[in-house]
Amino acid sequence: RTPLLVAFLLRAVLALTNRYVAILPDAGGDAVIFERYGWNLAQAGIADPLSYLAGGAGAYYMFIAVVYSFTGHALLVIQAINVLAGTMAVLETYRISHKLWGWRPAVLSAWILALQPTINMYSAIILREAIVVYCALLGMRLLLEYLERRNILLAAGAVLAFAAGGILHNGIIAMIPLTGWFIITRLFSPSGRLKPRELLMTVGGLALVVGLGVMLFQRGWGLHKFHAILAAQDLMAIGALQERMSKDAGAAYLSGLVMNSWSDILWQSPIRLVYFLFAPFPWMVRSLEHIIGVFDSSVYLALAFNAFRRRRTIRASSAGRCVFWSFLVLALVYAIGTSNFGTAIRHRVNVLPLLIILALAPALTQTSIAARDGRTRRSEEPDRPAAAGGG
Repeated sequence: RTPLLVAFLLRAVLALTNRYVAILPDAGGDAVIFERYGWNLAQAGIADPLSYLAGGAGAYYMFIAVVYSFTGHALLVIQAINVLAGTMAVLETYRISHKLWGWRPAVLSAWILALQPTINMYSAIILREAIVVYCALLGMRLLLEYLERRNILLAAGAVLAFAAGGILHNGIIAMIPLTGWFIITRLFSPSGRLKPRELLMTVGGLALVVGLGVMLFQRGWGLHKFHAILAAQDLMAIGALQERMSKDAGAAYLSGLVMNSWSDILWQSPIRLVYFLFAPFPWMVRSLEHIIGVFDSSVYLALAFNAFRRRRTIRASSAGRCVFWSFLVLALVYAIGTSNFGTAIRHRVNVLPLLIILALAPALTQTSIAARDGRTRRSEEPDRPAAAGGG
């Protein structure tokens, strides 16, 4: 409870500071545009709400407009929603980490997310990140519970949570096909031996994911950023996006690398992933703001290093592998479309909780992971970390 209380108080104080004392570093620019467009839309009326579900900024405009239609021009209400979402993200991080590693790592992961400065700031200003992070974490927890309990309602909840996050920030939509892949790998696991009811729930969950995914694709919900790419016969649309995203000359990186073919994606993706997670590097510092960026990137570097040290533990846990692949896919999606570290600092908070969870995996020699999996998984589940961990 203490990390939750601290998280709420820090985010609330920052929200009040931004409103009445001094504007926070990233509270101008997009935050001002989102708020103004949302208020203008509320005044004009939302004529065709479904048209905004293609996602991205438009969906957030509509969200703000809907809130303002009930509250009037109350900026603090939007900030309060973000404060609440940011606090709930801490709770979901605790729950996922507790499911994977046990109590102690879960509490530490909650503390890290509660205190991390960047995500605190984005939970206090009028931007999408706090809500998107919460939706992604909620979907992640429900997905893990579905894979464990085979309850089809959990699969539905996971997909809906990912869809909500993807509509607000299109990158999260990648979690829906990834969810289908997790179910398929569980279904066709060589050591599967699923009981008839489990088989039915697994096939039903897969059908649900595919059905909802097809519906989203047909309607274009959550696919705003992908429309040009899907419509193009080559990958020039990605290159155009990267060029637009690198216009901030002071914070631009890899401006000479543009993805125009599948081979470009293969060899550039690892490079872009490194820059996305860890830029700005010390040699890129040009101002005081950049020094703050170096501090932020050092947090990610430390977490990534510790996650690498615990790779055997993560690999030994089926749930740990699920979190790892989710982190990697989301980070790659955002990395491909980002070409300046100002945007990277903002977008990488969407994967920060997953990286924290991975970084706090216990050493494989400890018996805690085996004991934890033994308590949370059914006795007939074949893919248990306990077998790999020697517990």
